[in-house]
Amino acid sequence: MTAHFRLNTITPIRAPINLESEDLAGFDFQARAPLPLTGDSFDQLFSAIGEPSALNWSYGYGSLENDLCPRFFRPLFKRDIRFADGTNEQEIINAFCTKWKLTLACAELYIFDDTLALLRLDFERPPGENPFDLVTREQQSSFDAAVSILASALYHELIYPNFVKAKPKLEAINNDDIRFRKQADFDVFNDIHFDDQEHKNERHVLWTGRTILVSETNLPATEKAALLDWAACPKDGELKDIGLGKAHIGSGNCLVITEGDLNSAATEWFRAQSLCQFYNAILSTYNAILKRILLQIGALEKSGLRKGRRANALLQSMTKRLDHLSFVSMEFGESRRGAQNHRRQILDTTIDAWELDKVADGALEMAEFARKRLERLESRRRSKQNRSIELILTAIGGVAVVDLFLSLAEVSHTEAIRQDGVPGVLDAFAALPPDGWIWGAIAIVLLVTVSVYRGRR
Repeated sequence: MTAHFRLNTITPIRAPINLESEDLAGFDFQARAPLPLTGDSFDQLFSAIGEPSALNWSYGYGSLENDLCPRFFRPLFKRDIRFADGTNEQEIINAFCTKWKLTLACAELYIFDDTLALLRLDFERPPGENPFDLVTREQQSSFDAAVSILASALYHELIYPNFVKAKPKLEAINNDDIRFRKQADFDVFNDIHFDDQEHKNERHVLWTGRTILVSETNLPATEKAALLDWAACPKDGELKDIGLGKAHIGSGNCLVITEGDLNSAATEWFRAQSLCQFYNAILSTYNAILKRILLQIGALEKSGLRKGRRANALLQSMTKRLDHLSFVSMEFGESRRGAQNHRRQILDTTIDAWELDKVADGALEMAEFARKRLERLESRRRSKQNRSIELILTAIGGVAVVDLFLSLAEVSHTEAIRQDGVPGVLDAFAALPPDGWIWGAIAIVLLVTVSVYRGRR
């Protein structure tokens, strides 16, 4: 008898939603706007993608089925994706299912803040079909690639065009509950655009995580070995206990072997994995943005400090990015502490396997490194500016000194000063002709100028 089998895939993608995240965490918003957002203002958004749908779980303490998850890590929208007959996306799904002998179990879109969403596609094998030929060594790489290609194709054919259509509607929503910022106002995640329906930016699809969930009942040893090999798990003893079963969590492929109901296990798995995938996607997006900023900083350094306004704007944006990254890390920590039941074990195991704490520390270090480089650049620019101002003031002062000496020399040679009979400074000026004092003033000015210049080097 063949063991039951389910394939779960999660693909982080970019979306045109960017809220004031710190406001999203506020108490007033939590009290007014339950998530995911529903109602006349929101149900028509992304209507071409799918039908509005409630979550299959709830948040807040009350039972082990609930997690105390902060608002930032809850989906703003959920859509059950529909594939209309005769459309390109329907043909793409049918071709994939036919080739790999799979049936689509669910297709869902979870849209979060910070320009990110999660595309969930789950598949099953029809009764009587052996699912484990997918993970043989001959099929592994082509199957994994086909899953990633499928998610990318669905995004570009169905989801992205509807994001473009929904963007003006999003930007028009501005009420007491929530305000969607315009794309021009994106300050942290300003690396994406949803303006051209024909534009297909590969950076909008980050990756696809694949998980096979299988029932341990009637699982032959040879098929279990094939699954372990597909998940890159060296041996059976390295499977981790995650409460609902045993699992190996890899960077791309994950394996869950459970004794319970696979549908319930898949829901538990997704609830925990969605937090890690969303957080990991934020960190990955941050790293990509920061690397581009470092290139801009290098260009500014080569420009000879001529673009001071641009450097100052980058410094201000880096401060915002660093603050927001710290906020996201704190919210993820709260989500981790608020997870209950098996989801807490899945979260902890995934965080350790993906080393998410180190990834977050690396992103913070890179942001801090970029900010310090900008601060040094701004400091050098200000130093150069201050030196120029000092030289200008020195020159102005020099002219004043020359004028003073000239005036004193002129006054000292008047008849009244010569005959006043009182020794003084003007008598000293009378000892030399005016040209001599002018040259003396010029010498003093040059000496001061050279001293100021050498002191600022």
